[in-house]
Amino acid sequence: MPKSGKIALITVFTALTIGLNLSPIKIPAPYAPFLIYQVWEVPLVAAFLLYGFSVSVLISIVNTLVLLAVFPGALLTGPLS
Repeated sequence: MPKSGKIALITVFTALTIGLNLSPIKIPAPYAPFLIYQVWEVPLVAAFLLYGFSVSVLISIVNTLVLLAVFPGALLTGPLS
């Protein structure tokens, strides 16, 4: 895959992940109702299965950085604490 195609792929999957992360769709796990599946995780798994580990890690890193910038939280460390 050419480098420009890989960058476009990462951009599209990151935009999809961020858009789904802002959506209120959540599915409780049937075996443990306190666990919640969120649909923003689906593009990460799809990118991992379709394009490999490095692409999915880059998507998750960019997703994390954007969410830290948009929702920094009350603490200096943001939502990571």
